[in-house]
Amino acid sequence: MERTKKVLQEANRGISDFYDLDFTRGEINLRQIDARALILPAAAWSTLRDELVRAFKGGAFPLMFQIGYPIGSTFMERFKKLDPNPEIAMKALPEIGASSGWGSFSILGDIKDGSEVLLRVANCPFCSKMNERDLPVCDFLAGVFNGMVDTLYDKPHEARETRCESSQGEFCEVVARIVPEKTDEHKRWGTYVLFPWLAPSRSQ
Repeated sequence: MERTKKVLQEANRGISDFYDLDFTRGEINLRQIDARALILPAAAWSTLRDELVRAFKGGAFPLMFQIGYPIGSTFMERFKKLDPNPEIAMKALPEIGASSGWGSFSILGDIKDGSEVLLRVANCPFCSKMNERDLPVCDFLAGVFNGMVDTLYDKPHEARETRCESSQGEFCEVVARIVPEKTDEHKRWGTYVLFPWLAPSRSQ
């Protein structure tokens, strides 16, 4: 807990305050959650997304959401080991996002209980190289945030991107609201749409 609060209080931080680089091993570690990290160029993400859309067409969007969900969930599981207080996590998230190159984060809404939480990202790397200008494209970001809030508040949420920098200019916005129930199958619905043989058998 003290370690997390210290991160929030420090000023004039540089990248070395957030990451440790072991050049011999080719390893970067994120200090806040004591976990290995990696760097992926934004242009590479754009290419990956374009290829997924080409291969899966409309099915690419739930797939990208599903890829993001366990990433957000795993990250927040590690953070909760440092400090389980949701307000601390939500206050730390903008600094962690900025230090990771994910853009400039703002967290709004009910960060205490998580009934409705808004994530706004300016300079979002997940849509900065996109060609689409009429639809939200940050399905991966929405999935990451959904995994985070589900895990942080231990309650099921539904997260949707309501605004995208690629089409509306100022920022991307993901709104996560608590839903009455979300089964494991509901969490993985995108995967089951694309790969139905992975779904649990109805007869079991």
